[in-house]
This record gives sequence, C-alpha cells and structure tokens, in this order.
Amino acid sequence: MQRSLGENTFAYAWPSTFFLCFVLEPFVTIWIPHAIGKVVVRTHPEIVGSTAEAYLAAFEFDMGRYADILLNVFLGILIFWFPGGYIWSLFFFMSFSHCFIYFFDHWRVLNVIPTVKIVICDVDWWAQAVMCFLCAMIMGCLVFKANCETYTNYCMQDMTLITNCTLAGVAHFIVHFALLIFFVPKMCPEYKDDNPDMNYEAVARNEPRSWFSMNPVHCLRSKFIHGDKPHSMLCAYGKEHFLQTNDKICAYFEQEAAVIEEGFDLRKSLLRLSGSKSDEEKIKEEAEKA
Repeated sequence: MQRSLGENTFAYAWPSTFFLCFVLEPFVTIWIPHAIGKVVVRTHPEIVGSTAEAYLAAFEFDMGRYADILLNVFLGILIFWFPGGYIWSLFFFMSFSHCFIYFFDHWRVLNVIPTVKIVICDVDWWAQAVMCFLCAMIMGCLVFKANCETYTNYCMQDMTLITNCTLAGVAHFIVHFALLIFFVPKMCPEYKDDNPDMNYEAVARNEPRSWFSMNPVHCLRSKFIHGDKPHSMLCAYGKEHFLQTNDKICAYFEQEAAVIEEGFDLRKSLLRLSGSKSDEEKIKEEAEKA
C-alpha cells in the first residue's frame, strides 16, 4: 500500500504539479491575454490612451507564488512517508522546477509586468508560519519511519503509533512557531526612521502616486469644477513625467521624461560581432558626412 501511495504521489507531483502548470503559465498569463488585448484595441478605435495600454499590459505581479511553492514543498515532504525509492527522483525534479520558476519570475519582473510594489511582509510571514506545519510533518515522519527499527528502542502499533507521530509533529510545530514569533524578531536589527519629521509635501515630491493623482474623480473635479491651472492630473504608469506641479492643489511631483533605450536586435548584434554595419548605421553615417 505504501509503495502504491508513493507511486501515486510521484505521478501527481511530476510533471503535472511541479512543471507543466508553470510551463503553461507564460501562455495563460502573458502571451494569450496580450494577443486578445491587441485584437480588442485594434477592433475598437474608441479605446485609446491609458485604457488601451491597460488592455495590452500584463497582469501585475502578485503573491500567489508563495502558494505554489508551499504546495511543492508539501508534496516533497509527503514522499518521505512512503518507501524511499522516489525521494531522490522527486527532489531532483522539484529542484529543476524551482529553478525554472525562479528564472521565469526573474524575466517577468524585469521585462513584462508594468509594476510591482511590496510594502508589507504579512504574506511572507504567514508563509513562514505554514512552513512550521510542513516541518512538523517531517518530525512526525521521523517517528513513523524509526518505528520498530534496530537502532531504536521502541516498536508501536495502531493508534499508539499514530498518537505519538501526531504528538511529535505538534511539539515541533509549537517550538518552531514560538521561535518564529519570539526568536526571529530578536535577530533583526532595529532600524531608525531616517525621516521622522517628513511631511506630505516632501513625500509627494518623490512619489507621483498620491490620493490626489490616483483619484479620477478628484482630477475631474479639479479641472472642470475648481478650474485649477494646471489642474490635478491622473497619474499613469510610465507617464509620470506628464504631471505638473501646483502647490495650491498639493501637486508637487515633477520629473523629466525617461530616455528611451534601444531595443535588443539580434540581427544588429550579429552584424556588430562580424564587424559589419547595418543599413540604418550606413545611412546615418552618410547623413553625418553630408
């Protein structure tokens, strides 16, 4: 029975849970929505400006990856309860899967998603709390696997074994959770606030997104009812440089437009490696000589 359960756990984990869902994720969350968004924008000329960009932008990065990793860790620990023939294979595939997840998220954060801003650590803390339960499973498994072995002095059966495995897991959870609450904060240094007297104006000069610039109704009211000149403008990602300062309406942010970087062109890169020049570079040089 244990061998059958181990085989079923391995089959459930690899490749379905560990790999296939993450291979499909770029198509489901990035390329297919982007293709649909292009069709919608192309067929609806009334969709323009920031609304059109919102249709084409990728989903913002969320904290759902914690749940994915915790599920993989749970399956990895679950295999310990069964015969050891699948342990090395499962952990090898799990490490391969997590490397793929890391590189995919790295690429997505740097090249795809419009923004990511994490201001609190609550999700990370609760993920660590769940790890207390997962590590407690290992302790319970240790008691179960060592039962009736030659190197131990106990041999339990039926409910006695189940009870002791449960008690070992609960004891480990309590100790682990207590360390997370009381010991871990002691290891973190206390950082002093570098700006204890900072006011709204000082923050708003460096942060374009405020209650005023992110409230569409306020921006409309500022333009059409109060008649502010310049009025409070709605802040859009990538267009912060369009905001105009007006101290009267608490609009303090000002920024120059970012310099557009040249996109990566494989053909130009290969030509540079071979010492040749592209047609655009040749035309540019001829124009400079003229």
